[in-house]
Amino acid sequence: MQGERTTAGGMQGSGLGIAIAKEIVLQHGGRIWAESALGQGSRFSFSLPVFDPNKP
Repeated sequence: MQGERTTAGGMQGSGLGIAIAKEIVLQHGGRIWAESALGQGSRFSFSLPVFDPNKP
């Protein structure tokens, strides 16, 4: 678990949101990644496979 921290918006959090999102995305067969630039913040993205109703 990560320590408490303050975000750019001044809110506090424990950093659990990304860990939870990662588990959900992975359980659905997707992938999740982050890109960041110093002084510009971070972008978190994910992809999920397309649902195929003909697949078991």
